[in-house]
Amino acid sequence: MLFCGLNVRISSESLPLHAFRDYGTSSMQKMEILGEVTSKSHMTSKNRPRLLNYDTREMILSAKLNEHQGVRIGDTIYIIQKDPDHRKYLNGLIVGKATIFSVFQTSFQGWMIKARGNLSMVKKGHFIARLDFGSERNTALEYLRMGDKFKALDDYPKAYFWYKKSLDTDSQRPETYLKLTQISMAQGMDEQAFTYIKEAWERSDKIVDPNDMLELPGLYISVKLDKIRGIKAQDKRFKELLLLLKDVRHYKEQMSWVGGYIQEGYKSMLEKAGIPEYNYQYNLAGLYREIFQIMNRNHMNQILEWISKDEREILYEPLYLAYESDPFEYPQKSWDNAFFEAAIYHYKMATELNELDTRSSYEIIMLSYEKLKTHPSMVDVDRFKNLIKHYGRYYLRVPDETDHYSRVQNVLNTFNQF
Repeated sequence: MLFCGLNVRISSESLPLHAFRDYGTSSMQKMEILGEVTSKSHMTSKNRPRLLNYDTREMILSAKLNEHQGVRIGDTIYIIQKDPDHRKYLNGLIVGKATIFSVFQTSFQGWMIKARGNLSMVKKGHFIARLDFGSERNTALEYLRMGDKFKALDDYPKAYFWYKKSLDTDSQRPETYLKLTQISMAQGMDEQAFTYIKEAWERSDKIVDPNDMLELPGLYISVKLDKIRGIKAQDKRFKELLLLLKDVRHYKEQMSWVGGYIQEGYKSMLEKAGIPEYNYQYNLAGLYREIFQIMNRNHMNQILEWISKDEREILYEPLYLAYESDPFEYPQKSWDNAFFEAAIYHYKMATELNELDTRSSYEIIMLSYEKLKTHPSMVDVDRFKNLIKHYGRYYLRVPDETDHYSRVQNVLNTFNQF
């Protein structure tokens, strides 16, 4: 991605500022300049509320950033009118205040923000600034980078130590919770991972980096599924699976802005199949498989007794399978088969994203083989045989585990008997 500087007058760092609400007073607030306003516009509204004959509709400004570290959705920024020669004159006049609702990266202007506020006095070229929080956020960011350094060296205890110091310094950064989840999982600290991923998920609307936004849902499903699998009662486990499915569907609604900032080849998958990230597709398939298995073992009437009206709506919502010839599966019509097909579908998507990670190929092989064994007289026997042959080739190139390898060999030696 190409980064462009903010302006020849400003270097690529945040700069100190003494901000005044009125030049006639000595009272000032210590701030730091982040960038410069590029445009502003009114929000579309039929009603135009007026005060003292002024249009008081909320406005949107766009600004390019010379410093994006620590900038978050929901932050308050101040718009500053001041002399262009910033290094000579550190003072400026506050002419507006706004709330950031989008942080994004562009090819030609680098990092940018969009913010809402009453901005009648704001003009293109005004500076944007935030309150100077001292060194707190910068310190937290340095700790985070130290954690990244040790994580890259596979030194998980030290990585955890630095990530935790970062969290203790700044507890609102969702990326820190995400990294702590990963390190906790790598060290087998399941309870800690569950705690951290919940915190990351609750702050997901404040994630800035598209890569983190793509990675979070797969990790969230994985940690939650491990927890849900430990629930012995089928009815309680089934209800938790449906609530997890609802969470995932809601998260996908937040993903629309990411499409402009990911690789071109993944855009069609984002539009058609969901989030283009292997672990998301793999774990989403696992979620559908868990739902299918419980439905397959229990009568429909029994399941309907377990769940409320709202939970039935989650269960009955159509499953969009964009790459299949029949794009929709309706659970209320085909019942457990809809979730079986959805599991196969998303395992295929995972394999398409990363052919060298053959966990998905293994699951497709085993699900297809189980279908052949339990329904040997079904119409689409050939389809499942072809799936076994096709993904068997993928799997044998890069087998994942020894016991899985022997199982796949056994399937490949026997599946033609059906």
